[in-house]
Amino acid sequence: MLVKYDALIYNCRMEQKTKEILDILAEEFPSPKSELVFKNPYQLLVAVILSAQCTDKRVNQVTPLLFAEADTPQKMADLPDEKLEKLIYSCGFYKNKARFICFVFVKSAGIYK
Repeated sequence: MLVKYDALIYNCRMEQKTKEILDILAEEFPSPKSELVFKNPYQLLVAVILSAQCTDKRVNQVTPLLFAEADTPQKMADLPDEKLEKLIYSCGFYKNKARFICFVFVKSAGIYK
């Protein structure tokens, strides 16, 4: 019983600490803006995936070509793996990122090749 009580106290403290941190962030950055260039939630999701271990500047160079090829989730799901990898190669870790993008738009969205 003591373990449950200790866990409850810990969770309450963490919740309060999280709120304090979020309040500080909201005060310091009242209107945060992303450096990533996107037009809709689909493009933002892809850009965020590509931004792992990569600069936003590089992602912003890659995404116009990528979205010219695949401007919808369905078109992204239809891209051959090799084509997707070639388009995102300069972002680094391109095989893992291509695999994850494929998972997101093929498996999770219910779009099947």
